[in-house]
Amino acid sequence: KEDDSDPKVDENQWYAGSGPNLSADGTKCYVIKCGDENYARMQFINYAKEGDKRFYTFYYNYTDRADGKFVK
Repeated sequence: KEDDSDPKVDENQWYAGSGPNLSADGTKCYVIKCGDENYARMQFINYAKEGDKRFYTFYYNYTDRADGKFVK
């Protein structure tokens, strides 16, 4: 959600700020289960909004290891 006045706003957001003044919160890392049953972890590092367009920059790491661990 991009609007703190929304009653459904999530306190565990990937961004800081509100409205058009958002910035990525690089202190958080998210683990996502992929459709192939493997995992990816993702960290947002930048966010930009130009008119109706939004641009996201992030780091990610994918693992297909049986133990689910990530390696560099």
